Amino acid sequence: MLLSLCPLRVQHLIEPSPGRGKPDPCDARYILAPGKKGPKEVFEMEREFEKLISEAEASGAVVEIEGVKMVNCTPHPLRFEDDRVINGNKELAAILKATPREKTVKTINDIELVTPQFLSESQGEQLCNYAKEQGFLLIGSIIAAQAYRKPVVSPVTTPETTRAPPTQRVIQRKKWTCYW
Repeated sequence: MLLSLCPLRVQHLIEPSPGRGKPDPCDARYILAPGKKGPKEVFEMEREFEKLISEAEASGAVVEIEGVKMVNCTPHPLRFEDDRVINGNKELAAILKATPREKTVKTINDIELVTPQFLSESQGEQLCNYAKEQGFLLIGSIIAAQAYRKPVVSPVTTPETTRAPPTQRVIQRKKWTCYW
């Protein structure tokens, strides 16, 4: 059950974020579910994400392709077809992690048929919301792309390197896997 806070009641709970002016109480971030973070914690989390993305840019873990900003949230570098490399980012990879879980589809004579499900985590969801608000994509594993959906994409390797060891794989700049 979601609890929507009335703007008049929320006014005293809101602290303006430096450089952002007065927050809008009608913003979706002010709709709280039990146990979720309040407005102050949301703004603190956004500042932390701003810092992490700035550090990612400084370390070469951000690329722009055809006007689309993409942040590498995997722990390893990715090499493109044109030999350009985008560095990995271990801090963002730790946030954008997903947990696999099996769901039993059917049992036939003691044979269990399962399907994998990938569960997102709260901080990863918050990072995804921040990326959507800021208008950039997050590069993650195929598992993270399935768990978080938009805005997470996963690299597509070139056909000749698909079965190569990870350090020898080459990815396509203009083709990405998504589960949106």
